[in-house]
Amino acid sequence: MSLSYYKRAGILPTTLVNYLGMMGWSFGDDKEMFSLDEMIEVFDLKKISLGGPVFDLAKLTWLNQHYIQKLAPDQFVDYIRDEIFSRDYLLALRPLLQDRMTRFEQFVDNFSFFFNGALNYQGLEVLPKGKDVESMKAMLTELVELLDELYEWNHTAIHDLMNAHREKIGWKPKDYFMSVRLITTGRKDSPPLAESLEQIGREMVRFRIRNFVDTGLPKA
Repeated sequence: MSLSYYKRAGILPTTLVNYLGMMGWSFGDDKEMFSLDEMIEVFDLKKISLGGPVFDLAKLTWLNQHYIQKLAPDQFVDYIRDEIFSRDYLLALRPLLQDRMTRFEQFVDNFSFFFNGALNYQGLEVLPKGKDVESMKAMLTELVELLDELYEWNHTAIHDLMNAHREKIGWKPKDYFMSVRLITTGRKDSPPLAESLEQIGREMVRFRIRNFVDTGLPKA
């Protein structure tokens, strides 16, 4: 996944550099937190492991927590403002949000999915009536592969792709689009689906669908 995905997921660039430096290489002395300059200073090809490194998300999250705790107050605030709530991103979201708000306090509760990583599906009935777990899994798995190959990531192309996929597998529009909406936004009343997916971004959309397939589907 790209750096933009990890920024949206709240992973600091310094965390990524540190974590990737540990994959297949050891700093020594059981040291796990180090800067790029420190790594360059002690780097030795003899310390590289030939075994395939395992990407451990829990370890990455643990490391990120430590870097967040080390941020100075101004750094903490600046990162949230510049990376999570960037001006350009908020301007892109404005057409989707402004007409749906009566008070600014609704912003966080109603539109947090534009800024989150993984979503909480507790209490949501994502599986349409008349569909079984296997058909849902097959639909989502195929959709992820199609989205991965979509050349232009814009709402028109996204909608056309999903509609063609829906017709191919014979799902009703309500069942198909509501399932995708719930999985990618966690809400029934989100802004127009394709426009929302465009702003959420290809990698986050794919991550959420795959994450739901792995952890959110009911047991068959």
